[in-house]
Amino acid sequence: MGKDLTKVRNTIFICTGGSCKKQAAEDSVRELRCALKMAGLHENTHTIKTLCMGQCENAPVMFVDNNNTWYKKMTKDTIEDLVSMKLEVGKTLESNEFYKKGWKEMQPAKIITPKTRSELQWQDDAVLGRVNSIRIYPWEFNTYPLLKECFTQRWEGLSLFTKKHGAIEGKCHVEYSEGKAFIHCPSKDISIEIVMKAVRESEEFPHKISEIKLFHTEDEKQFGLHFSNLKEGVVLQAHWEKSNGLWEHLINNYARISS
Repeated sequence: MGKDLTKVRNTIFICTGGSCKKQAAEDSVRELRCALKMAGLHENTHTIKTLCMGQCENAPVMFVDNNNTWYKKMTKDTIEDLVSMKLEVGKTLESNEFYKKGWKEMQPAKIITPKTRSELQWQDDAVLGRVNSIRIYPWEFNTYPLLKECFTQRWEGLSLFTKKHGAIEGKCHVEYSEGKAFIHCPSKDISIEIVMKAVRESEEFPHKISEIKLFHTEDEKQFGLHFSNLKEGVVLQAHWEKSNGLWEHLINNYARISS
């Protein structure tokens, strides 16, 4: 049986994603669990290792749930302070806090301009003429939900095209497997493989989605979303004629996000 959760007063989430791991997060986990044992707090404190929490500039990061507080730079040297001050006697560890519920601003260790955020700019397109476009950061956490929106949810209002198979009609099914999206299209009895994640040295890297562009024409009569890779250029297209809230949805949820 796992820990008796009826006795737990504090749950601590410890990030062990890439940036935190580079800052010895595993050492922090070990020292935290050790300090909790030594302080007699093992039974009423639950520790959970997580993947990336999206706060890389504050690595290594911890989150304590009983008062919704985020802690930065939680190295093995600061763990004992967290246990003795925060968990044992209820004092705050202000020097390492970077956000808690109720704050209007974060206090990160450093400011990083997010790669995921972009802005609109006018461009000349060889086919469409003058277009207002914005780039969506092409990581799998954008690519996968975009593909599902286009091919499984909003397909009735879109014209969908693939470079290899031409126009796609009807609702498709999209599933994820090991960094790839597989779009199963019953109307053509085909399955389209989209590489969303690949290391630079791999054979699949040139086929990985490297650019996602959202745009509309100058007269705002045509809207579009293009997915491209380094090997073939534009491999998937979604076009529509009326915004119906879709343009704003994609801008706010994919292009102008902070992380």
